[in-house]
Amino acid sequence: QKAVRIATETLLQIQKTEHVLPDPYTFNFFIKVCDRLTSGKEKFKLIHVAFRYCIEAGQFSVPVWSMMRNSLTPDELKKMLDMNLKHSNSQQQQHRGQNRIERLKLSDLHTMKVSDFP
Repeated sequence: QKAVRIATETLLQIQKTEHVLPDPYTFNFFIKVCDRLTSGKEKFKLIHVAFRYCIEAGQFSVPVWSMMRNSLTPDELKKMLDMNLKHSNSQQQQHRGQNRIERLKLSDLHTMKVSDFP
C-alpha cells in the first residue's frame, strides 16, 4: 500500500507543477503499480483517473493503451471508455458524429488502436 500511495502522490505532484511534464512512461509505471498492488474498485478508480489525466496531458499512446488492456478486464475497459466519452462529450458539445468509441463493443477492445480515440 505504501508504494501505491507514493505513486499516487507523485502523479498528483506532477499534475500540480508547471515545470514537470508527464510522458507516456509516467502513466505506464503508474498503471503497472495499480495493476500489481491494488484490485477491484480501487484499481479501477486509480487507473481511470490516470487515464483521464493522460488524455488531458496529450500523452495517450500505444504503450499506455497496451498497459491498460493488460491491466483491466474487457468489461472494465469498456466502462472506462464509456465514462471518458461521456465526460468528453459533456465538455465538448460540438461532438455530433459517432466515432469508433461511441459504437464500441467488447469484442473491439483488443483490436482498437490509439488513433481510434478522439
